[in-house]
Amino acid sequence: MVNLFKKLQAKRRIPSEVYQLIENINSKYSQLNLDNGDFKELNESEKVSKLISMIDEDSEISRLNSLSYIGSIHEAPFPEKSTMGGFGTNLCIGEKGLFIHDWNDYDSKRDDISATPKSLKKYFGKEINAEKIKDVILNYTNQESYIKRVADFDKFKE
Repeated sequence: MVNLFKKLQAKRRIPSEVYQLIENINSKYSQLNLDNGDFKELNESEKVSKLISMIDEDSEISRLNSLSYIGSIHEAPFPEKSTMGGFGTNLCIGEKGLFIHDWNDYDSKRDDISATPKSLKKYFGKEINAEKIKDVILNYTNQESYIKRVADFDKFKE
């Protein structure tokens, strides 16, 4: 019951501009065909690079981030978490676009690494490719998913 109440509150707190932005971003990336157009003749690494550039230069993603910091959009498998801390690797969107956040509470380590095909492969292995990045953006901008995140992280407090 509490989760439903938090979601209803979150839904009301989200500004209409944010709803419009997530709808526009979701529409744009859902229509993106990674096998045609500008992506047709590219190998996987080139597709990833082009998609990273698109995300980094996307004014609507930038605006959404300025209204409510986006942060983590994907977590590497098997991060260790506990009430005392943990470690892990996250794919994030921030002020400068797509980046990797590698953290370890036990060593007080936090590194932000620019997302490139090479760094994505190093930190996520074969798990991350252009299609996966596109799917992660679509999941983040799915309205129900977005509302849940707003509720979970108490964003847009009045």
